[in-house]
Amino acid sequence: EGTLQSKAPVPMRSLRELCVEAAALGVEHVRASAKGKPPQGVAQELLAACITSKSLSEETAEWLFTCLCGVRSLSLANSLTMVTDRTLDAILQLCSAQLVELDLSWCLSFSEQALIRLLGGTPNLRRLAVVKTGGVTDAVVHAAAQHRGLASVDLSRCTTITNAAVEELATTCPLEELNLFACYRVNDVALRSLAQCRRLASLSVGRCPDVSDECLHELVSSCSNLVQLNFARCRRVTASALGHVVTALPGLQFLDLSYLTIDATLIQKFALLTELRVLYLSSARGVTDAALLCIASHCPKLERLYLSGQRAVTDLGVNSIINNCKYLNCLNISVCAEVSDHAFDAPRGTVPPGLNTLNLSHCRKLTHGCVYSLGSLGHVLRKLELSECTRMTTPDGIELIANTFPELQLIDLTSSSVDANSFAVLARRCPHMRWLILSSTSLCDTDLAELAHMQSLELLNLTSCHHLTLGVIPVVLRCCSRRLTRFDIAMCNEDADCETMAPWRGPPPPVLQHRVLESFIVRMTPL
Repeated sequence: EGTLQSKAPVPMRSLRELCVEAAALGVEHVRASAKGKPPQGVAQELLAACITSKSLSEETAEWLFTCLCGVRSLSLANSLTMVTDRTLDAILQLCSAQLVELDLSWCLSFSEQALIRLLGGTPNLRRLAVVKTGGVTDAVVHAAAQHRGLASVDLSRCTTITNAAVEELATTCPLEELNLFACYRVNDVALRSLAQCRRLASLSVGRCPDVSDECLHELVSSCSNLVQLNFARCRRVTASALGHVVTALPGLQFLDLSYLTIDATLIQKFALLTELRVLYLSSARGVTDAALLCIASHCPKLERLYLSGQRAVTDLGVNSIINNCKYLNCLNISVCAEVSDHAFDAPRGTVPPGLNTLNLSHCRKLTHGCVYSLGSLGHVLRKLELSECTRMTTPDGIELIANTFPELQLIDLTSSSVDANSFAVLARRCPHMRWLILSSTSLCDTDLAELAHMQSLELLNLTSCHHLTLGVIPVVLRCCSRRLTRFDIAMCNEDADCETMAPWRGPPPPVLQHRVLESFIVRMTPL
């Protein structure tokens, strides 16, 4: 109403922005003044905004659930301690009948009994996610298994789950996706039972230390529809068994072999993976340029490649990926110590045109010369991680990066030589920045006034910046309080006087009201 009555031009804002602002100011005000129930779309955005701002109360949740009657998908993920037994009972009473998808991941404060009651009232449930959720036991899985249509279950980090729970799911549900990441009690017995799930397309057993070769032959022979497999850190799985997996499932699109051992025979079999989109080889032993040459030649649809920690990989291997994988949009070569600027040498126009994410952290041979080779990504690159790339992140290098990649949304400049001038160029040339990491740099309080040009900033990390004082807090909050939700300044100069906070004596900006500014909460209390 205020917008309609105002004669001055008012900038248009998205529904999501309005809901974030409402959640920050207090949804109670919205509830008190609402003329009837908000539409489902508005209620879902408000719910998401309340979770993000850590302001979801039991009363607010109940009011929003009354607006979501008949909703088919509901996510309370990352609610931590805000979702209680009362919240789950409200879902059961108000909006559970038509639920098809339910995500309670990282909800830590409800009981096993409340979750079992809720699952008993969701007859149409097909997708359930309870990642790292308190109270998830075999009894909860038993309740979920009563849904004969349950096709997708995410139990990752539910460490009390046993083989018996997995066997029951395999026997009673038409599983298509199952995530058992870091379910430490699960072993070969559970995986052998999954051989009867002929529809299974996605399986993750990463960080399940007792999974071994023993069950893999039977599993991949029976589940021929598998296109996604995660064996990360399953150290008892050998290269020989992985070779059988690759041979039996040439249609794989996602494969995580992080921290496993790769040999020459397995590398040759990578040639079969012509449909591969995502490959994790982070810290896998035995990865060489030969492996990358094979991948570059035979995996033309590759979109994401993770090679973190591959110290044997050189410019030759990385360059083959850059020149041949035209659909690549994410490349992680962090801690590939032998990679230099020549890795990105490519004829004009041959750099993958959709490459929007690059992690080059700890590649200390890189200089800002590689920026010229990547210049064709000027308006494409969104995320660039350069931690400890000290030869690349000189003041001149940072200015070159800012001028070449103006659409950046994330940059990590940990241990860089960024100074006042180069930071001013970065802030002004990259106004869409959302995540900014400046750890262990020598910026001072006044330099950060340039943050006023980054009005989309959501995360700011200033840890170990020993030239900063407490005076940086009001500077940051004045400049970029619109969307800032994470502000980390731990281990900065501890000798500063709290009176430097004098210009900011009110409460934190609304979007930060429910956040803890780690390490400074005690110092801020007197104000």
